[in-house]
Amino acid sequence: MRNARLLASQVRYEQKAFWRNPAAGIFTVGFPIMFLLIFGSTNHSTHVTGNPGVSYDQYLVPAMLAYGLMNSCFTALAIAMTIRRESGILKRIKGTPLPPYIFLGGVIGNSVLISILTTVIVVTIGIAEFGVSMPTHPAAFVVVILIGVVAFCTMGLAVTIFVPNADSAPAIVNGIYLPIIFISGVFFPISNTSILHKIGNVFPVNHFAQSLLATFAGYGPGFGITFREFSVVIIWSIVSLWIAIRRFRWEPRK
Repeated sequence: MRNARLLASQVRYEQKAFWRNPAAGIFTVGFPIMFLLIFGSTNHSTHVTGNPGVSYDQYLVPAMLAYGLMNSCFTALAIAMTIRRESGILKRIKGTPLPPYIFLGGVIGNSVLISILTTVIVVTIGIAEFGVSMPTHPAAFVVVILIGVVAFCTMGLAVTIFVPNADSAPAIVNGIYLPIIFISGVFFPISNTSILHKIGNVFPVNHFAQSLLATFAGYGPGFGITFREFSVVIIWSIVSLWIAIRRFRWEPRK
């Protein structure tokens, strides 16, 4: 019970710190909404190449969810944790009575809440503005979202290992994040024969977006989860968690 109260307090603190920085809200929550409105409006009547039964809007909503969740759970988390590490905040926290897993739980919990907010807004706009249908498999939709959040959060913690200092954090993290987003077909579908598609398939973003699309379009198995796509996201979660547990640093490099 005490740990639950500590975790709730840490999540509240992280939420306050996040929303006191307006730029964080704009870039993290606002960008997926902006891109959804821009691309959805300019390609409203088109259909996905190779899948005429799926409109571009239907494709774009889960793709923007993948973009938004990776932005909040991977990019924002990795940059923030690197800055905290190099400024000595993590080292000081490690020396307090607050258990490290409670602190990390608060950071991840903050990302979860932002992801939930992003999901609600993006899906609502997709339904109200572009006529996208509700997920055919709502339970599968929730499961896929949760696994995606876990995968991107653990990836964010793992990538901090490779960032040498706070100044380089935005460049390195965005240098990883932006190419993956584009080659994963988030904004526009990429041909299956393209080399970019093959490279993008190594990463979990496209698989996550396709898993979400299956829950919307209802073309997966009866319970809405495409196991091939879903398994790739889970594998990335497990590998990233293993790396983070073994190599995550609390002390500055210098």
